[in-house]
Amino acid sequence: MKVCMFVKNSFEYDARVTKEARTLIEAGHDVTVVAIHVPGVTAEQETTQDGIHVRRVSRVHFGLATLNKVAGRYAGSIETRHAKLTGEPVDVAKQAQLAAVVPASTATPGANQRPSLATASAAHPGNRSSLATKAWAAITTPILRGFAHTARFGFRAIKAVLGRQGLALKTWAINKRMIAIGLEVDPDVFHSHDLNTLYIGWQCAEATGAKLVYDSHELATERNRMDGKWRKWAMWNERRGLPKADALITASPA
Repeated sequence: MKVCMFVKNSFEYDARVTKEARTLIEAGHDVTVVAIHVPGVTAEQETTQDGIHVRRVSRVHFGLATLNKVAGRYAGSIETRHAKLTGEPVDVAKQAQLAAVVPASTATPGANQRPSLATASAAHPGNRSSLATKAWAAITTPILRGFAHTARFGFRAIKAVLGRQGLALKTWAINKRMIAIGLEVDPDVFHSHDLNTLYIGWQCAEATGAKLVYDSHELATERNRMDGKWRKWAMWNERRGLPKADALITASPA
């Protein structure tokens, strides 16, 4: 029997899910865990020593990775141009600053990956630039850098204004990617760990006709740090999703 589990962490240190997957494998079943990819830390695909197949999805919003690449290239072109005009080394620190579209954050791993930066070897110290060329660089480079700064702060302002809408967009993006992998795996049973993957599991189960197991690690709607809007969402998710489950594993008889 094939089992596909969903968990919204990187599946590096999740002892509970690992033990459940290992037990299923020891019983002769094939297990795939769909988790979150952390660039530079986890592999997008791997098979553990226990035989658990792991597939990981990006946690970044749709389009954000492309935006970072564009910002990195633009920053690189500005500093490389300045180096060519002046004969000075490429300012790698300035390039990195201009390319930082979003501030470093563990909440969105991958969103702030360091772009490919020009190195000192890209400078042109041997180029004897004329005074006119250097003057042109002194005038135009700050303008180009200003465009980059404006775009960066503009994006951050929009992100701040969106607030929870941005979080909802990220959640939707993750769910969409996980559902796609679940359908690709096409197992006999989908196993959703915690409320934040219940929607993913029931969508996959309805699309394929497979069974759905909902594994509630905690009482999601009783968490103290959950505010009113998210508590309502959690309650809606439970009301819609629980009847879809063929089996439940709960943290409490309640």
